[in-house]
Amino acid sequence: MDNIMNIKLKPGDILLTLVHGWLGNAIIRTQNMIDCETDIVNFSHAAIVLDECGNIFESSLKIGANHISKYENVPVLIARHKDMEDWKFKKGIGEALDNEGMFYPLHRLFFILFGISAIRTDWPVCSELVAQFLLKSGIDSDLIRKGKKYSKWYGVSPDMIEDAVFRGENWNVVYNGNWDSRLLSNKY
Repeated sequence: MDNIMNIKLKPGDILLTLVHGWLGNAIIRTQNMIDCETDIVNFSHAAIVLDECGNIFESSLKIGANHISKYENVPVLIARHKDMEDWKFKKGIGEALDNEGMFYPLHRLFFILFGISAIRTDWPVCSELVAQFLLKSGIDSDLIRKGKKYSKWYGVSPDMIEDAVFRGENWNVVYNGNWDSRLLSNKY
């Protein structure tokens, strides 16, 4: 029998993952050209953990709920901000849930590619959804762009979130590796 450690997810944890295919590859390439504050871009997607059972909220084809098992055998980073509390999660997730059902805003990738990602649109890509959630919950997300503190949700990339997790003092890494649903201490 495998010796699998148990991971306890909490509402408000942040999930970063690597999505393959043309969109994931385009996001990685774009981040390498525009955003990269570190040497390597590892992730092309971001989501918000909703509960201990592994339900997540993400901007995928449509903005909505999903389950972490969707990323089985895929590299993931799960991080927890030290200041995340239940009341902050509830405050922030309300803002994110307002986007539910909207289609993925593909045009945002072109904005990012051409350096005009600071133009705000009505709905966010995955990492912008996470940034929107963090800002609304009152969490100082440690986001940096071009060496300066960044306090907007629009224009945030998965790489900026990863850099914040590893550079900031307020983040703990819950898990970093290929996802295996057997890791969950609370099964779905």
